[in-house]
Amino acid sequence: MGVVQRQGLKRSILTFLGVGIGTLSTLFIYPLELEVFGTVQFIVSMGAFFAAFASLGINALPVRYFPLFEGKESRHHGFLAFLLYGSLTAMVLFGALILMFRNLLYQMLDWAGFDRVLFEENITFIALICCASVLTVTLETYTSNFKRVAIPSIFTNLLIKIGQPVLVLLVFYKCIGVTGLKWLLVFLFFIIVAALAVYLYRLGEWSLRLDPPFLKITLLKDMGSYALFGLLSSVGALLAFRVDTVMVASMTGTLNNGIYSIASFIVNVIEIPYNAVIVILTPLIASALIRQGQDELEEYSQNGGLNLMIIGFFFFIGIVTCMDDLFKLTSRYEELSKGKEVIWFLGTAKVFSMSLGINNYILNLSRYYKLSMLTFLVMALTNVALNFICIPKFQIAGAAMATSFSLITFSLLSAYLVWTKLGIRPVSSRVLIVTLLAIPSILLGQVLPDFGHPIANIIIKGLIVSVLFLAPVLGFRISPDLNRFVSKYLNLFLHRSRNFFKY
Repeated sequence: MGVVQRQGLKRSILTFLGVGIGTLSTLFIYPLELEVFGTVQFIVSMGAFFAAFASLGINALPVRYFPLFEGKESRHHGFLAFLLYGSLTAMVLFGALILMFRNLLYQMLDWAGFDRVLFEENITFIALICCASVLTVTLETYTSNFKRVAIPSIFTNLLIKIGQPVLVLLVFYKCIGVTGLKWLLVFLFFIIVAALAVYLYRLGEWSLRLDPPFLKITLLKDMGSYALFGLLSSVGALLAFRVDTVMVASMTGTLNNGIYSIASFIVNVIEIPYNAVIVILTPLIASALIRQGQDELEEYSQNGGLNLMIIGFFFFIGIVTCMDDLFKLTSRYEELSKGKEVIWFLGTAKVFSMSLGINNYILNLSRYYKLSMLTFLVMALTNVALNFICIPKFQIAGAAMATSFSLITFSLLSAYLVWTKLGIRPVSSRVLIVTLLAIPSILLGQVLPDFGHPIANIIIKGLIVSVLFLAPVLGFRISPDLNRFVSKYLNLFLHRSRNFFKY
């Protein structure tokens, strides 16, 4: 797990820097223009939604098939060129279909009760961000094969975190209009694509030369089948876990979508370590499956899930303890307070899924990937149906309920399939102990007294609940990996501190 820890730590540090920027933006910038921010999130979410279709599943291939193409001297047999040309072809085909059936699409939106005008006004920007998203995912995923995840996260994470609040401020100070913001948003997304391409070039891994003799018919058929799975899985994942933002904007307005997006951003802090680890872990899972390394896969599933759950609880406890004080620091406290229920529902679901989430990637990369596809589709349909039922009745809390139910159910089904089909025990029994240790901290955080100022509350309350949770986790050595990790970096810090003060 050493490479996972090192690479995951580097990406997490950069991501937390992005979170710091995002937190300041959430507290002090986005509330200035909640409707504008809601519109931005709608365009980005719709671009990502259509990107799942426009890629035709090509972006599912880079990790799964790289071990077959790998070869430095052969430039990996033109695998990158194959992926890029395939992505461009897929986008052209998808764009042609959208143009041909645009009126039918709008009729479906009317039938579903969505805001058709909102779609019509933004369709150009959605289409361009869709194209940029397809290329970004393909390039970033391909780069992960070389165990390089930190620098790409600067482009895909930090640039967005810096760019979006700058654009909102430009609108607030009337330097640009909303239309200008949308064009600059598109420009920002294409800068990310260019940056990833330059990074691959600097690594010596950029090549647009195909190797046709290597692309045997049997290999192409196998990749085509897996790409279809990737297409359906991507669509299912978006419908299951990201359709909430689109439906909140379309069914309740961009103001509510701004509130929901801010609450979701706060909750997404919980997933930072998970996302960082998964990026580097996925190629290792693919290699382990080829070698049939059963013990290795079980270690990834159990120990990885346990460690991620501990970290997830750590952030969740701090967030639910301090969220009211966070909102008090903003200029729109009354409106943003509506997002507290969203944080409770989504946060609980994300912590739960982190303990089981690695199993989904194991299943996706195994020979049983079609079962994973079916699971995705069932969850997608369930989530869409629940959103239609819950949003009109409970507004943004209803969207959070629907997404949380889908996420928990999906995680359980993935774990069950890994257990029954691959014979891998998907979860450590120690997750129950972690849950029991977390509950007192969560409860205490809700009854701690007011210390006079939101910032004082965040610092003091956050420190109290963190110590209450982490002390027994480390003291009882629930996770040896976590204890070794903390001990290593604590000793490193103490050593450097002594050397600093020596001079």
